[in-house]
Amino acid sequence: MIDGANVALWGENYEGGAFRPEKVKVMYETVAKENPDAKILLVLHAGRFGDIKQNHKETFTWLEELRSQGRFHIAPAGSNDDWYWMYAAVMAREKGMLVSNDLLRDHVWNLLRPKHMLKWTQRHIIRFHFNFEKTEAYLKYPSPYTPCVQYNEDKGVWMVPCADRDGQWLCVRKV
Repeated sequence: MIDGANVALWGENYEGGAFRPEKVKVMYETVAKENPDAKILLVLHAGRFGDIKQNHKETFTWLEELRSQGRFHIAPAGSNDDWYWMYAAVMAREKGMLVSNDLLRDHVWNLLRPKHMLKWTQRHIIRFHFNFEKTEAYLKYPSPYTPCVQYNEDKGVWMVPCADRDGQWLCVRKV
């Protein structure tokens, strides 16, 4: 899944920043290229889609093509588009991945089991950034393991992720 609004608005928090639907197309193409067998679903709110229809004809045509293929969903006015990609991601089970930089703070604490949602975000959200021209997207896939303290009972060691060194762990054992 791709959180279209999050992608289009990423890095636009400056004067003159705006909703940039062309970034959504760049992201979609990047995800498709890196994951050729993936079933990609792009989700956008109806209000954003209306803006694209009026102001971005080329992107609108592309989105209509995706919609005809069942690869684009428009969240209806009055609803939160996040709930649609969340539902789709959960229904996809272990294979469900989401491209978004949304930290989901406004959703995690509304759930009955926030701990489970926090773990899900660590395992299923692909973070991203763009080059300066916003013509290339770069994906940061989640780690294949959960970045929390782990204990190996067979070897009697604790593995502690290093906060300041991405992907490195400290092995602690009794001497």
